[in-house]
Amino acid sequence: MIPMSYPDVAARPKWVAGFRARFTVDALRENSILLAVCRFRAVFIALVQASLIFAALILAWLLRFNFDLPDRTMLFSAAPLLIAVRLAAMARCGLLKGWWRYTDLDDAIAIVKAVALGSAAFVVCIRLVLGNLAFPRTIYVLEPMVSALFLEGFESFPGSSRNRTRANRM
Repeated sequence: MIPMSYPDVAARPKWVAGFRARFTVDALRENSILLAVCRFRAVFIALVQASLIFAALILAWLLRFNFDLPDRTMLFSAAPLLIAVRLAAMARCGLLKGWWRYTDLDDAIAIVKAVALGSAAFVVCIRLVLGNLAFPRTIYVLEPMVSALFLEGFESFPGSSRNRTRANRM
């Protein structure tokens, strides 16, 4: 083996053991957006998951009312409560810790538990605490199913896309 010396860290090869480096320290220092995402990772994950929960609520509402948005004030007033309750349930189940590179059945069960816990708390808040009996009951069933599908798809996407690109290289 030929001994090599690299006086500068930036001059190191990008290829090590046949794999190209995805992120280097220099690229991380240069890209301020990537640095901010890494620094505030849990906040970024919570924002992405909150947007998925909101999208699931909108889709469930559209499915319930045949792709029409009647009573938008009720929808948009319930959305912050649903997002807050669901994110609290997800934090309780340990789902705000990071991106999942490898997912398994335990992760899917944790998502289902968090969605069920959040949905039960949401029903209690809407029906009993706020006394809103006009909220459609079918949303209580449709929204958790769509939300679980969105969240599971979001969490398992990095692992599946990584496996797909690795299979394409072979």
